[in-house]
Amino acid sequence: MSGDATADADPRRVGDMDYQGILTRFMDSAKHKREVEFLTFHQRNLTMQAYTNSFEYLARFFSLVVTEEWRCRKYEGGLKHELRIFLVLLRIKEIPVSVEQAKAVEQLEMWPTRVARL
Repeated sequence: MSGDATADADPRRVGDMDYQGILTRFMDSAKHKREVEFLTFHQRNLTMQAYTNSFEYLARFFSLVVTEEWRCRKYEGGLKHELRIFLVLLRIKEIPVSVEQAKAVEQLEMWPTRVARL
């Protein structure tokens, strides 16, 4: 029965795409989803450490080549407003410096809460 289409069908094919084509399309779709998530990412209620970790994870999926300064602006732009207003004035151009400054500002913001509990 070599003339029967079902007998000759490759189980790894779906319509006109084979397994590799499906996998490639899925990976491209997942990468695109992460790129969009990176571009719209904001700190919201995350701690600085969680925000930084998520930012770095999502940044790996961004396909455009960007400068360190652009990454800093993106990082700062996603921060809570209370943190961002302090960092924007500093005009930092390196991610590690921006991260450390943001953590320091976050600690300063938490200080009144700690004092009130004492």
